[in-house]
Amino acid sequence: MKIVLAKLKDAKDIAKVEMNSGYWHDKSFDALQNSIKLLKDKKETVLVAKEKDNTIGYISFKKIGNTADLGFLAVLQEYQRKGIGLALTKASIKHAKKLRCKKIILSVNKYNLRAINLYNKLGFQVTKTEEKRLGKKRYVKLVMEKTL
Repeated sequence: MKIVLAKLKDAKDIAKVEMNSGYWHDKSFDALQNSIKLLKDKKETVLVAKEKDNTIGYISFKKIGNTADLGFLAVLQEYQRKGIGLALTKASIKHAKKLRCKKIILSVNKYNLRAINLYNKLGFQVTKTEEKRLGKKRYVKLVMEKTL
């Protein structure tokens, strides 16, 4: 497996990962348009995990001042629990350091215990709890932070 910076041509593969990662999406969510928007945003960094020529996961973060704000992390269901998410998160931390970020933050659903355990393993700590709404659904998010 290799992890590389994503290019616009990766948009379809990223959308496929997003829709086949097991996450719930609102009916109005357009994975391809979301991927294109993400890749065209100059402030976003998107890394993809590839096995042979297949994209099996991705992670994104936005640099805001001296902070990297982790946005999306998704891995195809058949590749989950194989260290891909860990490798992608480590790669994003390394890349954020190259961009001279001093800390990295993220928010995660408080019931997503696999992700929380992964972030804890990498030294992230919960700094606050937020309530968010997506359509009619209510989510409780944990905000986690790591000093780089």
